[in-house]
Amino acid sequence: MGIMFAGFKKAGLAMDKNAEAPEEVPDGVIALGGYANRLLVLCYVLWLIVTAAIYLSV
Repeated sequence: MGIMFAGFKKAGLAMDKNAEAPEEVPDGVIALGGYANRLLVLCYVLWLIVTAAIYLSV
């Protein structure tokens, strides 16, 4: 998120509470905000699968 906000600031978008949200991501802005959460959920699911497999094989 920090990288994305820095990119918005570098692109010249206003960063105050009254600013409107952009309709599209400007060129040069890396927008990967939601991928970290998706990776975390995937790790949680894989952890459950691995521990269940170990538990069931004993």
